[in-house]
Amino acid sequence: MDKKVQRNFLWIALLILGTIWILARHNRNTPYQMDNGLIFGTVYKITYQYEKDLKEETIVILGLIYRDFLADPEEREDLQLKDTEAIKKVEEELNQKYDMENVFNKRKTKKNVNNSPEEMGLTVYKERFIKKIFNLIKGIFKK
Repeated sequence: MDKKVQRNFLWIALLILGTIWILARHNRNTPYQMDNGLIFGTVYKITYQYEKDLKEETIVILGLIYRDFLADPEEREDLQLKDTEAIKKVEEELNQKYDMENVFNKRKTKKNVNNSPEEMGLTVYKERFIKKIFNLIKGIFKK
């Protein structure tokens, strides 16, 4: 009877300690973090309580929410102007980069380029001498 009571007592003590550990781990406070920067000319400052850093998409969405719903009308117009200017600038850069005349000119200049596999980032695997002999012997016995 004593051993049974001792086992039950140990089991209950283990369950209580495990429960306390889980609750203590779950109830810990996460520190406040601050993030600030620029999104298409919109300056943002965010304070949040999360263990990890926010993704870029999340920051953009929060910036848009601030611009569209929380900012003053004057500030909203100013932010929208900055956004449109930044978008136009990005579009101009892309148009210059992918202009049809520039693409064809680049092709003409790159015709005589001979790249080794190492320059192109390819890995060349060479077969070992012993492996060659083993494959030769293996091929003879397959016939």
